[in-house]
Amino acid sequence: MAEGSNRGLLGWRGTFRDTSLRRLMVMSFIDSVGTALYVAGSVIYFTQKVGLSAGEVGLGLSIASVVGLAGVIPSGWVAHRFGTQRTLIVFHIWRAAALASFVLVDSFLWFLVVVCLLNIPEQAFNPLIQHFVEQVVGPEERTATMGKIKAVYNVGFTVGAPLSALAVYFNTTAGYNALVLGDALTYIVVVLMLSRFRGIARTDPAAEADETPKKRRFSIDALRDRRYRGAAIINSVMSLHLSILTVGIPLWLTLRTELPRSSLGLLLAVNTVMVILLQVRTNELARSVDTGMRLMRAAGLALAAGCFLLAVTAPLSPVPAVAVLLGAIILITLGEMAQSASGWALSYELAPATARAEWLTTFWMGISAQFVVGPVLLSSVVIANGSAGWIGLGSAFLLFTAYTLVMGRRAGDPRGPGALELDRRVVDEPGRSPSPAR
Repeated sequence: MAEGSNRGLLGWRGTFRDTSLRRLMVMSFIDSVGTALYVAGSVIYFTQKVGLSAGEVGLGLSIASVVGLAGVIPSGWVAHRFGTQRTLIVFHIWRAAALASFVLVDSFLWFLVVVCLLNIPEQAFNPLIQHFVEQVVGPEERTATMGKIKAVYNVGFTVGAPLSALAVYFNTTAGYNALVLGDALTYIVVVLMLSRFRGIARTDPAAEADETPKKRRFSIDALRDRRYRGAAIINSVMSLHLSILTVGIPLWLTLRTELPRSSLGLLLAVNTVMVILLQVRTNELARSVDTGMRLMRAAGLALAAGCFLLAVTAPLSPVPAVAVLLGAIILITLGEMAQSASGWALSYELAPATARAEWLTTFWMGISAQFVVGPVLLSSVVIANGSAGWIGLGSAFLLFTAYTLVMGRRAGDPRGPGALELDRRVVDEPGRSPSPAR
């Protein structure tokens, strides 16, 4: 694309002037509206419309998360073999079909089958769209663009959630069916938009020079790379902010404080607004492995501080408790934004351009694992142990923050192992010579 690296200077105005970038933002908005319809009303849908018990819903969703986790790395191989754009189109059609089939579910067994089928493309979506964004905008603007997509996603989610609440309010079969069918329809719209991208170029000149055929075998090279594996593990631990916000704080507020439940929505709205306003600026700081590591340390410190604040809220009266909870949510949101920016930067910079999709899906396995482990950890360990639970979680964040310093000392080529691999495989270009082997 002609503008290439100048996009970052154009900001949001340039984003919406550029056809491909505008299309990416609209896709994110539509996807998030549909996701909000499903997520905000899914548990009520399964219990009220399908007739399942809360325990059956929880069990089914947990099993589906494990199934989806197992499919993350293979999805990266599929994208590498057949193309990320094509894989995303197939996965969106798959998601739409699975969601639409919920209207036919009338037993726990069929619910389990459908929700497992749905979770395979759901878990693989984020790393694949991350790779697709790089293919569209190029390496210079990929991380900043991911920040814009996340900001737009939060806007869409705030639009979709009230629509879901409207269906729940009327409590009719037609209304509940509209939730899942509406989400399915958004995926079809996204498919139509995805198919309009033409001539997606490979983004790295070294990848262009690579004449080796695409691998036909399944690969776990990313798991073998110690530095990439370490970064993925740290990123997965820091991504526990997702479970803190969706499970930990709601349970803590209702079970351990005297605050009214109505205050939860207002407190969590602070998170949404901060991400919308500040995520893009945060992402602009993540331009290399070094800056990515610094942001990951900042994320760990902010998350630890937020946990320590949560630990002191239980005995407080409502007014000071709200103030302290607000401070905790601000810190956790700062940690979330730093972790997101760092995770995107590190997963890009440390992966070889010739197998980016495979490596990105490996990196995202940690976040997928968080969706399996996080809710159980927060509800059964942290909340169950009261203030001590939050102190323990905060200490764990500090421990992994310290580990990033160890990783920094072990660093070889500052561009990461992917760059070293390319140096071994790429022929010299005019005016450019590979780095010496280390």
